[in-house]
Amino acid sequence: MIEDYECKIVPSVVPDPIQAIIFRMDQMKLGRKELEPYIGSISKVSEVLSRKRPLSLSMIRRLHKGLGIPADVLIGGAESSQTVIGEEPEMEYTKFPLKEMLERGCFGEFKGNAQRLKDYAEDLTLKFMHGLLPKQAAPAFLRAPAISAAHGVRTDMRSWHGGYAS
Repeated sequence: MIEDYECKIVPSVVPDPIQAIIFRMDQMKLGRKELEPYIGSISKVSEVLSRKRPLSLSMIRRLHKGLGIPADVLIGGAESSQTVIGEEPEMEYTKFPLKEMLERGCFGEFKGNAQRLKDYAEDLTLKFMHGLLPKQAAPAFLRAPAISAAHGVRTDMRSWHGGYAS
């Protein structure tokens, strides 16, 4: 009864991602060195914990799996929260032409060297691709034959361009 009342009246507090990491480090008696498998080099760990470097999606995934910190808490400080954190990425984002995409302005105001670009490849690429989608994506191209195959007429890609030439 008290729990129901609290859920209705008291707003839930979402903890700060960095504070959550520090709290878990304290719980598990971990030092900064033990965060390297989840965040990267000791300098990256230091930058993340001092809030000079944001958490990337890959860092969030590793922290969630390795330390059991809820993904929604870690996402609170991430630049992108549109992806599924629990799953591994479907593609290798580091294989994209990142340098060229950066030079062409695909990543907005991103500043950093090649390694930082590679570290945040998934975040930047997903943000870029998400910006390409219309606000409400509707099926724009439904491939349906211009003339039914039941009538024995062959259809092909020409039907996409406004007509069928025999």
